[in-house]
Amino acid sequence: SYTRSDALSCSVVPSKGLEVFSLTHAGDSLWAGSSHGKLLSWDLHTPSSPLGEPVVVDLHKPLGRLACICNVGNKFIATSVASQLLVVDSQTKTLISVPGDHTSPVTSLACINGHIWAGCEDGSITCWRVLEDGQPQQAFKWQAHKASVTGILFLRDDELANVITCSEDGTLKVWSQHTGLITLEVPNISKVHSKSIIGLALHKASSFSFISVGADGSVGLWQLC
Repeated sequence: SYTRSDALSCSVVPSKGLEVFSLTHAGDSLWAGSSHGKLLSWDLHTPSSPLGEPVVVDLHKPLGRLACICNVGNKFIATSVASQLLVVDSQTKTLISVPGDHTSPVTSLACINGHIWAGCEDGSITCWRVLEDGQPQQAFKWQAHKASVTGILFLRDDELANVITCSEDGTLKVWSQHTGLITLEVPNISKVHSKSIIGLALHKASSFSFISVGADGSVGLWQLC
């Protein structure tokens, strides 16, 4: 059993705090977005060595709060600020592309199989296919919910993965990752959540189980059959 733990190293970020963070798939770098619009990266190749000062990625223009962040395979990081989606090369720490504004601020991001799924404040979702050079190509876009998309979750990390989304409208929906077509709207939500749903997480019971968290403090455990 464990009786104690020690911090191996730490790093202090000045000014406003960190909002969101993500590890690369390889686990060799940590990425974080801050409330003052900075995208930061720490090298984790040697876990026992001090983190040191983070690399600040030059995003070429002043930005607001970075609301979401996720890694796209082993090469790219996707993040969002307001209605913009940004793609960054995780190795060179440089901005690759800004593939046009969404019509609404991005509120959630998730990535799988070289695709970025972006949920927006107006309830829409856009799926982008990331090409070899890091340039995103829009695959499809649709109106998924009646209010802000608060979470996107892939139940499996493969071509057969189900895509779950939740929203401030109090609904949970399941989508095809290949077409964006709905396959299920989860029934009986009101028995668990009385208000909006604010987040999703995987559950280790099976690759078809997940957890939802409501704004009213409720937690739901679901299994797709």
